[in-house]
Amino acid sequence: MTALHRTDTGPAGSGEPVLLSNPLGAPLEVWDALADDLAADHRVLRYDPPGHGRSPLREGVDVDTLADAALEVLDAAGVERAHVVGLSLGGMVGIALAAAHPERVASLGVLCSSAYFADKATWASRVEQARADGLEPLADGSLARWFTPEWASAHPDGMAEARRQFLSTDPEGFARSAEAVGALDLRDRLADVVAPTLVVAGSQDPSTPPWMGREIAEGVLGARYEELDGAHWLPVERPADVARLLREGFARA
Repeated sequence: MTALHRTDTGPAGSGEPVLLSNPLGAPLEVWDALADDLAADHRVLRYDPPGHGRSPLREGVDVDTLADAALEVLDAAGVERAHVVGLSLGGMVGIALAAAHPERVASLGVLCSSAYFADKATWASRVEQARADGLEPLADGSLARWFTPEWASAHPDGMAEARRQFLSTDPEGFARSAEAVGALDLRDRLADVVAPTLVVAGSQDPSTPPWMGREIAEGVLGARYEELDGAHWLPVERPADVARLLREGFARA
């Protein structure tokens, strides 16, 4: 099996490891601002999941194989235990990883995510369009869901970079991962998560609105729920605030 592309920054010898798991349709660069902050005192591992960035496509993509991919990254880096932080799909991967391999997860950060999507038709439509027409027709709608209008207006370069990242994704890689999102149901696994867990939602997030984050927090014993003003890509819109909350979560562990 071809190795996944990964980066490893920060104080490798002394900083506690943090693994960052990507949202759907983004390479590891989506974490640039947050990773720069965390790398001041943590070893930060980032990776491109299958069919994203510089990682090859794989067959049989679902939330469990994506969790296995995250485990591969930890193993390849020689990391036995890490703080696992995931955005959107990455949060789902983090939940699956923490439930199946509690010994590998020091703490869990779930950002703008969900345990279940009832609207299967929307995900099926995105999969069909990606395979038929590529990602360009999906870009405007995706970006509108990921950022608040205020942030988008004030950060045209950030929006251009987000579009570049999205369009750099292999359409089939997007389609397979989108199928995984549409099919997942992690509600019964939340009780299996024993790592100290922080759930953060964006108050203006239409993709995974706050009630989805609250559902995760209510299902994980002792989880902390926080809400920030912003939309779906909170680590891009609010990196300093997300970093602060994560550090507080790391300290709990």
